[in-house]
Amino acid sequence: MEITTPTALRKPRRKPGEPLLPLTMPFTIIQDTREISGGGVWTFTGITGNSDEQYRPLVAPTEIATLHTGDYSLKGFENLITVERKSAADLFSTLASGRERFEAEHIRMMDFRRAAVVIESDWATMLQKPPYPSRLSPASVFGTAVSWLVKYNIPWIACPGRRFAELTCFQILKKFHEIEIEQLKGLI
Repeated sequence: MEITTPTALRKPRRKPGEPLLPLTMPFTIIQDTREISGGGVWTFTGITGNSDEQYRPLVAPTEIATLHTGDYSLKGFENLITVERKSAADLFSTLASGRERFEAEHIRMMDFRRAAVVIESDWATMLQKPPYPSRLSPASVFGTAVSWLVKYNIPWIACPGRRFAELTCFQILKKFHEIEIEQLKGLI
């Protein structure tokens, strides 16, 4: 006798060529108001994920709000996770003329459960071709990254380009949400 799964419990089959339905994330990404006004905001669109062995579009709802620290967070978790976005030019400029403010931000980030600086450039590029017209030594920027990692425990994640950095931020927020929800379920 063959055992079959009742029709109501079977996953619907997709016809060949039929587009995959989008999967809306169970969280909302908060974008800082200053990030929006400064331009260059990450939109978190066009992201796909591996779900049930099939790639499907992921929809990440976003809202604009004022964040005290960082550029991106999760709604309801604004005091637990933060991600600061930096282009290479912004990073070099900030360390040259806004170092005290950026260091104060790192001190505030220490109060978060998770915090990171995500850079839209990789270290090899920044060290070999620092952004023009920066007169800051690439070695001093890298030295600050290492020093502040040890001092404040805030990683600087250098990514090979803007889109990779955006996807990295998304994955950090997504994984944080998954872990937090699992921990909350364990408390119930």
